[in-house]
Amino acid sequence: MNYIFTTFSLLFLFTSLVSFAVAVIAWNRKRERGTTELAWLMLFAGLWSFFVIFETAATTIELKIFWSKVAYVGALTTPVLYLILVLRFVGKDKYLKKKYLVALWIVPIITFILTLTNEYHELVWTGYAPISPSTNLTQYYHGIAFWIGNVIYNYILLFITSAYLLTFIFERMSTFRTQGLYLLVGSLCPWIASVFYITAKNPVPGLDLVPQSMIFSGILFTIAIYRNRFLDLIPVAKETLFETLDEGIIVLDANNRVQDINDTARGFLGVESKNITGINIDCDYVKVKSFVSVIMSDQSESRLDVPGRLGVNSYLVLKKKFKDYPGSNLVIIRDITNEILKERQIKLSNENYQQLYNLFRMMSDNMQDMLWAKDLEKRYIFVNKSICNNFLFASDISEPIGKTDQYFFDREFAANHGNKQWHTFGATCSDSDQVVIETGEPARFEEEGYLRGSYFVMDVNKAPIFDSSGKMIGIVGSAREITQDKKNKEELVIAKKKAEESDTLKSSFLTNLSHEIRTPMNSITGFLELIQSKDINIDEHQTYIEQLKKSSGRILSTLNDIIEVSKIEAGQIQLDENNVNLNEILDYFISKYTSEAAERGLELIAEKGLDNNQAFVITDRNKLISILNNLIKNSIKYTYSGYIKIGYKHNEEVIDFYVEDTGIGIPKERQEVIFYRFVQADHSLTRPYEGSGIGLSIVKAYTELMGGGINLDSEPDKGSKFYFSLNYKPVIFPN
Repeated sequence: MNYIFTTFSLLFLFTSLVSFAVAVIAWNRKRERGTTELAWLMLFAGLWSFFVIFETAATTIELKIFWSKVAYVGALTTPVLYLILVLRFVGKDKYLKKKYLVALWIVPIITFILTLTNEYHELVWTGYAPISPSTNLTQYYHGIAFWIGNVIYNYILLFITSAYLLTFIFERMSTFRTQGLYLLVGSLCPWIASVFYITAKNPVPGLDLVPQSMIFSGILFTIAIYRNRFLDLIPVAKETLFETLDEGIIVLDANNRVQDINDTARGFLGVESKNITGINIDCDYVKVKSFVSVIMSDQSESRLDVPGRLGVNSYLVLKKKFKDYPGSNLVIIRDITNEILKERQIKLSNENYQQLYNLFRMMSDNMQDMLWAKDLEKRYIFVNKSICNNFLFASDISEPIGKTDQYFFDREFAANHGNKQWHTFGATCSDSDQVVIETGEPARFEEEGYLRGSYFVMDVNKAPIFDSSGKMIGIVGSAREITQDKKNKEELVIAKKKAEESDTLKSSFLTNLSHEIRTPMNSITGFLELIQSKDINIDEHQTYIEQLKKSSGRILSTLNDIIEVSKIEAGQIQLDENNVNLNEILDYFISKYTSEAAERGLELIAEKGLDNNQAFVITDRNKLISILNNLIKNSIKYTYSGYIKIGYKHNEEVIDFYVEDTGIGIPKERQEVIFYRFVQADHSLTRPYEGSGIGLSIVKAYTELMGGGINLDSEPDKGSKFYFSLNYKPVIFPN
């Protein structure tokens, strides 16, 4: 039989079961500080005891060596895990970084490899004693690897562990007296068991009591967890955090004795001695006595100003009681000097900002220009009074904030839904906003539309707004109304154009006038010289006289036209209405121009729209004759064959007059301008027609003065028809 389970086997079975149970208990409380490390420690300690069961029960050296090698998994790991547990407990987390943990495991790993390969080098065990018949145990003769990798290294770890524990216990003995005793006894167990094993003092040769000692330490830890709330008070011992806090921390018992104090608090209180644990806070070591009175007062929160080298330092002193420790207090001292300075700076900055804002608001609200700012959703974030009053029609400067243009446009449109021209701004503004958002560049726009029924033009400048990182966050804009400026500009352009046209027309007129006066004057001069000649007969003399009369009439007609135009421009023309017989006027023109028309081979036709009894109307005779005379002369001048019709038609309340010919006609592009002063259908210097070019302008002025207007239908080479209408005012004769 290869195994004989002895009393020692049962002992190790018991310790392994206890160890596993403690591991489970600790794992169930893994949220508390150090319990996870305790669980791993007890797990491997339990495995160590469990493997030793089979080593004590084995009946051959080979089996004992095998289980001893397996048991070294616990023997080499438990000292390292014990140190990790203590470091976690006392708050030395800075030593639990990855690089330190790797260093801790190097020696155990090398030792374990040497243990597994001992038969090749005998560095761990150099030999074995015979198995004792009474205990079924054997003694191992150890080599250098055992003494270095197991004994010396583990003793170093146990020494470090005990040093940290003892330091922690003695510094906090008044607060953690019971817990400290459990820790002290637990830390001594592995030392005592190890000494028994490696010396001749071992009561049972070959029996290693270290696993049981580790189990005993774990049991003490577990008792501390449940009975003395050992791990619940660990937050007070988080020394790494405790010492690096910018706030001063003081733990006082019911008698105001210092149970713990960090370096920051020592600096605030002026404590030069580093260790004042267990001493009353009102002691000579505390130099800044103003803190003592505040700390010992009943107030849970106090403000304290302490003179310093650079001025007055301000502190906030907070006191909190420990729920489970009556009379004990946690005192927190916070230096709020910088906070006070920042508050003052912020207050001053806010005051300066408010002053600047008020100044900017006053400036912007007193400007006639419209100012605003929008976010990227085109919602207003700032407006001045001008845009509220003149564009948005908002109740005040706060109403537009958070709203878009469309909100106000829709409201205005809804107020006058039936009038499409009431409010047409909207799309243009939105588009220009989008242009600036998309391009990220300043831009200028001319926007126009109707605002409350009035035509409105704005000169608008918009630009993007960027934050400190260069990200676009909105747009800013300004605008001013330029409706009247634009009208003035357009009128100026029109006036300039008219002036240029007037200059051109006057130049043409002067050329025509020079021609119209010089030509007949030359004719008059020539014929006068001929008349004075003695070699002419009576017939020639009469012919020359006729030419002189014709040239004089031409000059007189030109001068009369110039005088008439001057009167029209001066506004001196008045209507002189009287009884006029329209048929008589037509007969007058037929008799006047029949011979002249016949000379050119033309037929002169009169078309009367009323009989003689109805042809009497009230109108200005002279102006009507002047109108028809100018139109007939033009037709005779520009017609070479065919006919010329003059006439009128009665059309209810108006009389439609017309002069129609089969002459050269007028091109479409010249039909409008021929009614301007000094313009002719052909205004070249080589034109074959007489005239100053002001006859039709007189016609236009007279027809408009008489309540009508001149119109024209014409086609080149087919003839022209001039027509105008006058109000029909019949003469009522008594029966």
